[in-house]
Amino acid sequence: MAFYETIRRHSQIFALTGAVLNQAKGQCRDGTDDFILALALAAQAEVIVTSDEDLLVLHPWQGVAILTPAEFLSRDKI
Repeated sequence: MAFYETIRRHSQIFALTGAVLNQAKGQCRDGTDDFILALALAAQAEVIVTSDEDLLVLHPWQGVAILTPAEFLSRDKI
Protein backbone atom coordinates (compact mmCIF):
# COMPACT_ATOMS: atom_id res chain seq x y z
CA MET A 1 0.00 0.00 0.00
CA ALA A 2 2.90 2.39 0.68
CA PHE A 3 4.10 2.03 -2.91
CA TYR A 4 0.65 2.91 -4.24
CA GLU A 5 0.43 5.97 -2.00
CA THR A 6 3.88 7.15 -3.11
CA ILE A 7 2.90 6.86 -6.77
CA ARG A 8 -0.40 8.62 -6.11
CA ARG A 9 1.28 11.55 -4.33
CA HIS A 10 3.75 12.07 -7.18
CA SER A 11 1.40 11.54 -10.13
CA GLN A 12 0.06 14.23 -12.43
CA ILE A 13 -2.66 14.15 -15.06
CA PHE A 14 -2.04 15.68 -18.48
CA ALA A 15 -4.62 16.37 -21.18
CA LEU A 16 -3.76 15.45 -24.75
CA THR A 17 -4.95 18.22 -27.03
CA GLY A 18 -5.53 17.76 -30.73
CA ALA A 19 -2.46 19.88 -31.48
CA VAL A 20 -0.20 17.68 -29.35
CA LEU A 21 -1.70 14.50 -30.80
CA ASN A 22 -1.08 15.84 -34.32
CA GLN A 23 2.59 16.54 -33.48
CA ALA A 24 3.08 12.89 -32.55
CA LYS A 25 0.86 11.35 -35.25
CA GLY A 26 2.82 9.07 -37.57
CA GLN A 27 6.09 9.49 -35.65
CA CYS A 28 6.30 5.89 -34.43
CA ARG A 29 6.37 2.87 -36.72
CA ASP A 30 3.63 1.43 -34.47
CA GLY A 31 0.89 4.03 -34.69
CA THR A 32 -0.70 2.80 -31.47
CA ASP A 33 2.36 4.17 -29.63
CA ASP A 34 1.96 7.73 -30.93
CA PHE A 35 -0.08 8.66 -27.86
CA ILE A 36 2.96 7.92 -25.67
CA LEU A 37 4.98 10.44 -27.65
CA ALA A 38 2.12 12.93 -27.40
CA LEU A 39 1.93 12.41 -23.65
CA ALA A 40 5.69 13.02 -23.35
CA LEU A 41 5.23 16.33 -25.19
CA ALA A 42 2.25 17.35 -23.05
CA ALA A 43 4.14 16.52 -19.86
CA GLN A 44 7.36 18.12 -21.10
CA ALA A 45 9.04 14.84 -20.20
CA GLU A 46 12.80 14.44 -20.18
CA VAL A 47 12.68 10.69 -20.67
CA ILE A 48 10.39 7.84 -21.72
CA VAL A 49 11.25 4.53 -20.03
CA THR A 50 10.13 1.55 -22.10
CA SER A 51 11.03 -1.88 -23.44
CA ASP A 52 9.06 -1.23 -26.63
CA GLU A 53 11.44 -1.46 -29.59
CA ASP A 54 9.14 0.70 -31.72
CA LEU A 55 9.77 3.58 -29.31
CA LEU A 56 13.40 2.80 -28.49
CA VAL A 57 14.49 3.20 -32.12
CA LEU A 58 13.38 6.85 -31.95
CA HIS A 59 15.90 7.77 -29.20
CA PRO A 60 16.16 10.68 -28.82
CA TRP A 61 12.87 12.09 -30.07
CA GLN A 62 12.28 15.85 -30.01
CA GLY A 63 14.70 16.22 -27.12
CA VAL A 64 13.13 13.38 -25.13
CA ALA A 65 15.44 10.49 -24.23
CA ILE A 66 13.89 7.06 -24.82
CA LEU A 67 15.58 4.47 -22.62
CA THR A 68 15.16 0.90 -21.49
CA PRO A 69 14.53 0.44 -17.76
CA ALA A 70 18.13 -0.81 -17.34
CA GLU A 71 19.55 2.22 -19.17
CA PHE A 72 17.43 4.56 -17.06
CA LEU A 73 18.53 2.96 -13.79
CA SER A 74 22.19 3.07 -14.78
CA ARG A 75 22.14 6.83 -15.48
CA ASP A 76 24.17 9.02 -13.16
CA LYS A 77 21.32 11.43 -12.45
CA ILE A 78 18.05 9.78 -11.56
